[in-house]
Amino acid sequence: MTTMTSSSVSLILAVVGVVGTLSAALLTQYSNMHTKALELKDQHEKRKDEERQLNLKERREAYIALNAATRGYRRAIKNRVYEYTDQTETELQQARQEFDSRYAEVQLIAHSKVLKVAHSVSTELSEAFGQIKQLDKYRKGSLGSVQEHGVDDVLITMLNGPVSGEIRLLRRVMRDDLGVTDSI
Repeated sequence: MTTMTSSSVSLILAVVGVVGTLSAALLTQYSNMHTKALELKDQHEKRKDEERQLNLKERREAYIALNAATRGYRRAIKNRVYEYTDQTETELQQARQEFDSRYAEVQLIAHSKVLKVAHSVSTELSEAFGQIKQLDKYRKGSLGSVQEHGVDDVLITMLNGPVSGEIRLLRRVMRDDLGVTDSI
């Protein structure tokens, strides 16, 4: 058995000490890099969550505005059927313009299912608007009498039937898109 000399033991201890020191530095650096990577991943996830929340908030605000504009436009058409005045004509034009603005906004941020129904609502309201313009011509006497052609009754039936149904459907798909559920 050979005995180790004190210089051999010292050399081995020195080597172990240097290796330990270098290993500790490498482990510390690895640990720091791993911690930084976790922090960056966490920041990225937070940013994505904030973007989702912002998108949801934007859609919610746009859907609320579209819902109000849709209902206002339908109401303005109905008011025009019942009252043939300059005021109801002005209100109708304003409601139509508001609806068009809100619909254009939703077209940029809404999901396809909402857009499909919103387009249908827009089509129905455009048809009703065309009918009210036809009714106005009858009222001016250029096409005969309103009662003679029953245009006002057809328009009210349209507004209370297909138009109202499409508006309710739009509201439902917007609520679904926002994750709003009906609780019983």
